[in-house]
Amino acid sequence: MLFLSSWLSLGVCCLVGRLSEEADSRVKDPSILAAAAQVWSLTASNDNPLWPGWDASSTPMLFYWTDAHELLVNHPHPPAGFVRHGEWSERWGLDVHVRSGPTFVRMDGQNTALEFAGVTTLVVDAAHNTDPYQEMAMIAHEAFHVYQHIHGREKHLNEHSVTRYPVLSPPNNAGFALEAVALRDALSCDDDDEFELHVLRWLAIRRARRSGLTTEAIAYEDGNEFSEGIAEYVGYRFLEEVEGREPVVGLGQRAGFRGFADLRDYREASLEAMSESMSGRLVVNGDPYGTAPARMRLYFSGMAQALILDRLGESWHAEIFHAHNTLTSLIEEWFQADASELEELWQEVKQRALYQELLQEKQRLQEEGHLDNQERVRAILESEGTRLVFDYSSLDGTDPRFGYTPFGVRVIDAERVLYSMVPISLQLPDGSTLVQTALAPLLEDRGKRRVTFSLQSEVSRQQLTSMLAVSSLSEADGRSLSLELPGATIQVRCGTVRWLGGEVICTVLP
Repeated sequence: MLFLSSWLSLGVCCLVGRLSEEADSRVKDPSILAAAAQVWSLTASNDNPLWPGWDASSTPMLFYWTDAHELLVNHPHPPAGFVRHGEWSERWGLDVHVRSGPTFVRMDGQNTALEFAGVTTLVVDAAHNTDPYQEMAMIAHEAFHVYQHIHGREKHLNEHSVTRYPVLSPPNNAGFALEAVALRDALSCDDDDEFELHVLRWLAIRRARRSGLTTEAIAYEDGNEFSEGIAEYVGYRFLEEVEGREPVVGLGQRAGFRGFADLRDYREASLEAMSESMSGRLVVNGDPYGTAPARMRLYFSGMAQALILDRLGESWHAEIFHAHNTLTSLIEEWFQADASELEELWQEVKQRALYQELLQEKQRLQEEGHLDNQERVRAILESEGTRLVFDYSSLDGTDPRFGYTPFGVRVIDAERVLYSMVPISLQLPDGSTLVQTALAPLLEDRGKRRVTFSLQSEVSRQQLTSMLAVSSLSEADGRSLSLELPGATIQVRCGTVRWLGGEVICTVLP
């Protein structure tokens, strides 16, 4: 592990005998372990009420306070620097190890599942979760990702498909908003016949909406509904199953905890979030035109489908892990509705005023998004200072491997994608790499096979020749190149570097 080796080189500053005392004083609120123990009280057994066959007892957890300290729980091989905290381990029935200093995750807000010391581990930002109920649901959500990682490898999602998803398509976005209405109606009604009618109407809307999507876009939806949607469902189910139970010791110390007598408001809030997200009213990361809202709504559409399968009485939990099954296909299989029936329901929905209102609303969103995208592209291509152009058009057609977050992407058009929110990295098939060392919006042009972004400060021709230890840039042609630029590092197996009109142009050669 790259981060692990850097930790070991830093060393451990405090004596092992004093670490528990120091951790007690530095870990701001170790009662997050009580939240974890409460989730484990339901999930860490063969009789898991949230998901049949899932036993979370062997799932490690890493709770971190960025670059301050971290708690490693139930990990089979704690790395060097972690020291067991006996009191906390005994109090919560967990194997707790503590480490202070630089943390494995160096960014705030990372709640996910990652490989840590050779084991897939649940990771939680302990400093930025303020509601204890949402925190526990989130822990259940992320813990289930570990289970999915182990048992659902064949259902791997190509996350880069988001860069080709029709993020601003009015028919697609209007259709998703209509799906939200049908799903909310289905999950809110008690009558079984009405419930099934609402689900059939949802199937009709989805079938019509997806008729305008590519196979890749549909697979992207299905993949995220499996991975994130089902994990969201597990968090929802936790809030159902924990209701009425006794809290574990120490949970009352979590700010905002009021017991488990009645959690209906939290479950209702989750359904309201589904409506807000799928309708497009929920703006994620402050960007209504990027991929974040489109990706986030799949958390909720997947959750809703899982709840529908529960109500249909289907034994679906094992079936969904089969390679070709999706949540939608399992519901379709249960209903066996013919195309004419679904088309009739869709035509009925299209006649409603809501459909035209949504279509007009999403058309305005598309127009505003296109204008905003043009401004952002112009800000990169016409920026003052020095731009870096990294050109790999001479290589074969294999796409680079990008390191990015799918919550920080703008689909500009069929050939151009804008990445932001985190520093981006890319690796070419020949091993050449470009790594941003500072955050700057990066424009990928798939047609021209290049990326462009602004450097943090100006770079002159003379500075480039000095970096390359040559008298003229042409002397470095066809050589391996290594550049440390302000805001980026470049390692190229064979290439050229030019300085032209305020641009550093690095061209990778075969």
